[in-house]
Amino acid sequence: MLLKEAVNNALKHSNATTTSATAVFIENRLKIKMKGNGTGFDTKKSILGNKLKNYCYRSRVLNGTLNLYSDETGSKVYFDIPLSY
Repeated sequence: MLLKEAVNNALKHSNATTTSATAVFIENRLKIKMKGNGTGFDTKKSILGNKLKNYCYRSRVLNGTLNLYSDETGSKVYFDIPLSY
């Protein structure tokens, strides 16, 4: 759901012409990176928006971390989720 939300936001809101997503498994962790070249946004002002609250909530529920970077050149979202067996 985290990656789906990131892709959905990129398509709906960023006007990006290029987006990419990667997912890797490293030492029992799932690391996902999504980036796009669309219009960025002020993360400090937008952090209260529902979409960003969903990112934070879902990351916390999974005991993961979320890092979000955005500026006029685009946005990057990083998720780091521990995996258990």
